[in-house]
Amino acid sequence: MKFLLGLIIGILIAPLIGMAILNWGGFPAGADNKPMAMERYLAHLGLSASMRGASKIQSPLPASEANIEQGAKVYSMNCADCHGLPKQPPTPMAQGMNPGPPQFFKFPQRGPAEDPVGDTYWMVQHGVRMTGMPSYANGLTQDQRWQVTLFLKNKAHLSPAAQQILAGNPPSK
Repeated sequence: MKFLLGLIIGILIAPLIGMAILNWGGFPAGADNKPMAMERYLAHLGLSASMRGASKIQSPLPASEANIEQGAKVYSMNCADCHGLPKQPPTPMAQGMNPGPPQFFKFPQRGPAEDPVGDTYWMVQHGVRMTGMPSYANGLTQDQRWQVTLFLKNKAHLSPAAQQILAGNPPSK
């Protein structure tokens, strides 16, 4: 009986201590504070569990030049402020985010270029909590989400037209 009572009290006291720490400012909530190890671990664990099976999702759109160019337009308008552009330094906004958003053109063959398209699409569709990555489920059409996904998958081998779009000089057709 003593053991059971001690267990119940222990289970009740731990959350109360946690709440007191939060209430007294013991948890750094500013974006300029590095995430704590447990916070990083739990966020990664939750993301991995949520994305289970996403890598099996295939694009309903072909990776055509037209779709990749449209993806470059979507990226320029919605993603570049955080994730960067070729040969450009990170923006002040990206520098102020914690964790910092991956700079996709720092190493073009890395990141989404090597990930399954389903994983990238999942992140575009759902966003990633506690990172600043928003969900584009309501902000972009399904085709636009797939186009930006295909663009990111192929960012290491962009056509001159897609490169022009990224440079702010869309090709005239």
